[in-house]
Amino acid sequence: MPFLKRQRNKIMSDSNNNFGRYIRYAFGEIILVVIGILIALYIKGWYQENEEMEQLDEIAEQIIDDLRRDTADVTKLIDGYEPLRKDYLGIINRTYTLDSLKNCNRCAYLISSLSPFVPSQNGYTLLKEWRTSFVTSRDSLIHDTKFFYEATIPTMELLVEMLKEDVKGNLNDWRDNHEWYAYWASGVRTDEFYDYMATDPIFRNKVANFYLLLYRNYVVGLHQYRFEAAKLADRWEKEIAKDKSD
Repeated sequence: MPFLKRQRNKIMSDSNNNFGRYIRYAFGEIILVVIGILIALYIKGWYQENEEMEQLDEIAEQIIDDLRRDTADVTKLIDGYEPLRKDYLGIINRTYTLDSLKNCNRCAYLISSLSPFVPSQNGYTLLKEWRTSFVTSRDSLIHDTKFFYEATIPTMELLVEMLKEDVKGNLNDWRDNHEWYAYWASGVRTDEFYDYMATDPIFRNKVANFYLLLYRNYVVGLHQYRFEAAKLADRWEKEIAKDKSD
């Protein structure tokens, strides 16, 4: 600063000023420099924190979008499977007769098809890559979000894989051991196929096993995922709304 330079030159040129006065001046100048550095660091940190929080807001919006989409998809899956429950039980409990099976179009595909659920992970992937050196009010929510995905994704993948393997096994068995398979695959259901569904104990066991995997595991998992996903989305929305109101 010009003023400080003039003061320093005056002190240096004034023979009446002693060394102590110069030391005090130099010390004061150092303090000003340190204060300036601290202010600059504070401003830099403030901008950096704001930038990182803006990134987190964008990630939060993606997480909310993923969770809301997932809950809607899961609801459709659950709604689609619930009407089929009575068909599985009708075969398992032997309340479905041959005529009942002929009038049940969907019964022909109970153990040969699957609607897999694949959770949306766009926001979760961004959250895993997001790094900050600051402590935020959202740290607990971030931890809970990561825990949710880390716990549910492997579980859903395992359940879907078990059902896929069961479907694959059923189709392979039909292909290798039943002449009516070619007709069934082309959409034609023969009397031999209906007789197989009505009387074969192995088919009944296959239906019972698929029912166990589907309704006692997969659908239960879908209900739990929907509940936890909706609750987590609500928490993120409240957190964002709170920050905007502050």
